[in-house]
Amino acid sequence: PPPPPPEALEEAEEVDVAVDDLAASLAALNAEYGARLKEKVAALEALLVRGRGGDAAALEEAYTVVHKLHGTAGSYGFLEVSIRAGLLEAVLLPTRAGAPVDVAALDASFRTLAAAASVPVKPAAAPPRPSEGVLLVVDEDAKLLAEAEHMGRQVGVGVVTARTVGAACEVARRQWVDGVLVHLDLGGPLGGLAVAHALRAEESLPVLPLAVTGARGVLEERVAAAHAGASLFLPRPFTARDFSAAAERMVAARRPERARVMVVDDDPDAIAALTQALASDQMEVVGLNDAHGLMEALARHRPDLLLLDVQMPGPSGFDLCRILRSTPEWQELPVLLITAHLGLEFRLAAFQAGADDYLSKPVLREELRA
Repeated sequence: PPPPPPEALEEAEEVDVAVDDLAASLAALNAEYGARLKEKVAALEALLVRGRGGDAAALEEAYTVVHKLHGTAGSYGFLEVSIRAGLLEAVLLPTRAGAPVDVAALDASFRTLAAAASVPVKPAAAPPRPSEGVLLVVDEDAKLLAEAEHMGRQVGVGVVTARTVGAACEVARRQWVDGVLVHLDLGGPLGGLAVAHALRAEESLPVLPLAVTGARGVLEERVAAAHAGASLFLPRPFTARDFSAAAERMVAARRPERARVMVVDDDPDAIAALTQALASDQMEVVGLNDAHGLMEALARHRPDLLLLDVQMPGPSGFDLCRILRSTPEWQELPVLLITAHLGLEFRLAAFQAGADDYLSKPVLREELRA
């Protein structure tokens, strides 16, 4: 085929630069939050000292700080800080109802929180995504691997190959892949499932699209492949048309159309954390820290999904959800509520208010994206 026009090459270079910039900005956000943790903990300590002296307003402010740490720190990779903040939050909660301060429990919980906040966390960088689709084919048959590379060139998909479980994992760690096609009986009956399990265990590949190819297609084998995460089964030998359809489906699953998500939370750190978890060239995130401007923001940005914090000054997440469900234009908008408290009473209230689902704080990136 003729070489691509210069403008196409320039566009591909711009995409690569954008991906690199996104990874760098996410790493910078994590580092910035980690650097500010020391200040947050110092401010919290000052509030607790005043609270132990009988300052009820300081205790209330300390509860707010701890509540935000509990909900946000884990999203930046500081999971232990989030856990310890949750324990301190439980110690402070009775004081909001007028109970006396449990000084011993307060001091012990704060010390563990301060210790956890002093340990920095560095997130692993994901490999950059190329502009064209990339398929990893894992098979012991050298002829089939060569044919797969040829088919890939015909349909405009890059094909990388591997013959063992270890080699497949090494390729997936080293470079971006949009999907994996593996021989079901690699190295022996159902041996290819070991590739599926090994790849899914990799931190950055829990939802990597997977297809298997096999000669028999026995029901029990297909069930085993489905349990391992396979979404496609190609009879062996497969045709160029089969390969093209499988590659197109996996690339589309790995690179969905760009969606828009709106996050409503009074905590700027929480908005930044959710943006970090979701923002990509497939997803745009819009933050709103004042719930009173929700309806105007919805009309302006037209989101595909709304993430609502439950506990905010002014109208709660429940109130906002009820307002949306009473407005014809937004009755079908998917709504996820986010909260640190998941008791039965909350779950019932969430669904009665019209929420589609809920997530617990700290929000885990993998769970949120799924």
